Amino acid sequence: MGICCCSPRWMKFLGLALGCLGEFVTGSLYVFNVYLGAIKRTFNYTQREVELQSSLLYVGQGCGFLPGMFFDRFGPGWSSSVGLALGVGSYMFLWSTSKAVLFYSIRSWLMGIYFFLAGLGSSFTYMVALNTNLVNFSQQQRGKVMGTLNVFFAGSPFVYSLIYYHAFNGQDPDNLDSFPHMMLLLAISFGVVNILCILFLRMLPEDKESVKSALSYEDLNGILNDLNPIREKDHALTLSQLAANCNFHALLWVFILTASVGVFVTNNLTEIATSVRLDEHNPTLVLLIPISVMAVSILIGVFSDRYIETFPRSSVLLIGIGSFVISQMLFLLLVDVFTILIIATILVGVGNAIMWSLGPALMTDILYIGNLGRNWGIILLVNALVCFALQEAFGVLYESAITTPNELFCYGQHCLRGAFGIGLACTIIALIPALVLVIRTSSPLSKSKPEMNGTIAILE
Repeated sequence: MGICCCSPRWMKFLGLALGCLGEFVTGSLYVFNVYLGAIKRTFNYTQREVELQSSLLYVGQGCGFLPGMFFDRFGPGWSSSVGLALGVGSYMFLWSTSKAVLFYSIRSWLMGIYFFLAGLGSSFTYMVALNTNLVNFSQQQRGKVMGTLNVFFAGSPFVYSLIYYHAFNGQDPDNLDSFPHMMLLLAISFGVVNILCILFLRMLPEDKESVKSALSYEDLNGILNDLNPIREKDHALTLSQLAANCNFHALLWVFILTASVGVFVTNNLTEIATSVRLDEHNPTLVLLIPISVMAVSILIGVFSDRYIETFPRSSVLLIGIGSFVISQMLFLLLVDVFTILIIATILVGVGNAIMWSLGPALMTDILYIGNLGRNWGIILLVNALVCFALQEAFGVLYESAITTPNELFCYGQHCLRGAFGIGLACTIIALIPALVLVIRTSSPLSKSKPEMNGTIAILE
């Protein structure tokens, strides 16, 4: 698939532009928090029911293992076609729920299935945008590329939130039309972007440098040196080999223990503010995470590319973990103070920017890029399952703290302490695999060029 006949250089940057559009529409999943209240009021759902729908949305996106393997085999064109069908179809079904409120008010599970399909469709679009560009650009450029993509990914909730609040009058609790209007806009967005990707996006053939980097060590005479180990990033790993790979597990646990907390906070930010009676600031609060992610993503991408030899990407992850730890402590202790709520929310944005920008780039540094879709998809799947568990735990803890019968909302810090206690524990535990990853990727043994019988082996 693909009809563009530009030069490879222009195709590379056209692919980046289309990748940015793909990331933009995919980031719309993180705008669930702005219409969460509208769903509760329209269909009279409990917090546990909307948490289930939100969780299924991210489980769908987290099934990136399947879209990733599909992409690795069939490329961006066919993957975009599947994303088109699932994305447009699911959001049109969600739009139709407003036409049968009584029917869906007792069938929250069915709406949850629609959200799952929407998340799965976005996963295909996400894999196309991410993988195509990481393959097309060299290792020394991938930090900037991921930072650029993440700016659009993070900027998406910012733009869609503004549209929801100001164009669709989403700040009015009695406005029941804002939710279906939002679903229709998302259906159109996924349709347009996926069609553009089908027509114009393609992976470029490997250039000579990238081919050379995939070769084994050779000595100065050009003779293959079979005694030298082949680096993990230079050859494919089977699923069983991947399951036994220490670097993969370290990155997996760092990402899921932090990114899942970021998703939990992002999705429930309006409910958090409502619980401490600061919900009049919701239109401002929901913009803080996207803005902070946009600002940090491009900076961290440029930094990680420029200092990749002296300051490995794995070391930067420690900054992201620290941001999450501090944010969870502030949420746990002083969430009812508006200034502290702002600071904690921004710190979550900083952590999100680092994890989502450097995670895929670091994956290409430590493992074979030809299996990027599969490997990163597995991490997204496990992350989605952890998000599911964390959000369901929040729903249970939130509802158990409600003392007034038939009340949909809980008020007071006690409504939030259990969930933020879990979030704090997760982010602290993430420091352990992060340190393991830093030690392994910073090891001098992994960087030195081996010597055999006085002959220096070089990587051509």
